Amino acid sequence: AGGAAQRAKLKKLERAAATLAELRRGLSLMRLRSQAVLGLSMMLAYRLLSSAFYGVPVAQIPFPVPTFAHGLTHRGLQGEDYGECSMAFLYLLSTMALRQNLQKALGFAVPALGPPPSMFGAAASAR
Repeated sequence: AGGAAQRAKLKKLERAAATLAELRRGLSLMRLRSQAVLGLSMMLAYRLLSSAFYGVPVAQIPFPVPTFAHGLTHRGLQGEDYGECSMAFLYLLSTMALRQNLQKALGFAVPALGPPPSMFGAAASAR
């Protein structure tokens, strides 16, 4: 009787593992789709904004810009006032800051899986 219960437990565990693998595949596909949609929409937005604001300063940077960043902040702008900010730099900063919130707002965010398993999980649970 003990062997039959053990085999039943093992089969149940195998079915759960197969279900988990299938769910992980679905989650990966959902994540890929959301990244593709968001990437395409961000490229489209960049294209539209860059054509509308090319050569036009869109912001004034309130601090002295380091020399190595002049190419980023002043991209496409005429003149030597490196305190002026181009659309490309402002777009870069805003996408870095808003990407996760934008994914959540558009419904493309993938649910969190929780913390990754710890390397010491077995040792911690044994205490």
